[in-house]
Amino acid sequence: LDIPLTLVDGALSRMSLASPTVTEAMILATGAAYSANINQLIKQTKFICDLISLPPCNKNIVPPCQDFDKGIWAIDEDNEWHNLNIPSALMIEKFKDKLFLKGRRIYVGGVVSDKFLQYLTLQQQEGEIKLIIRDFTKLFITPQSYLSFLKKGGKIEVLYKTHLIAVTVNPISPHGYVLDSNELCKRLSEQIGLPVFNVKELES
Repeated sequence: LDIPLTLVDGALSRMSLASPTVTEAMILATGAAYSANINQLIKQTKFICDLISLPPCNKNIVPPCQDFDKGIWAIDEDNEWHNLNIPSALMIEKFKDKLFLKGRRIYVGGVVSDKFLQYLTLQQQEGEIKLIIRDFTKLFITPQSYLSFLKKGGKIEVLYKTHLIAVTVNPISPHGYVLDSNELCKRLSEQIGLPVFNVKELES
């Protein structure tokens, strides 16, 4: 069959289907169901957009095998990969003596949590740590830990970059709160530099 376009409903598993290994582009949906405070909603949505827009790593960094979606690896100055034999970033307390044996450029194949990012922040000296992940959907972190890592000079890059093309908003919460749709779209668009739409208004 000649199917020029396939739309995937993110409600099936939220962010995971936005991985560039699954879909070519994404539209982020946000709204008053997340927060009835317009300032908080804009702030949190911008944070998600910042994660989606993380820069890609050096094109010369090529995973050595199909198992790079597991465990933690180090990448040296010659772009050689070294398996650190750390099963997961969630187990860093048990294996932290191994983390920097091959340098300060670290690739995490699985989930990156707040706890792991906070650990890296504590080890940070003069911006020497670069964290590389498969794509933004692997990040389960708060704005606070993300900003702390960046302020200490840390960098986060992705193997596969997601193409975010627009953001949609629903100004009505399930509890009956209604945000100013025009203000929300305008302010959010200014913050993220992308088109923001209220789909219901487009229909009318």
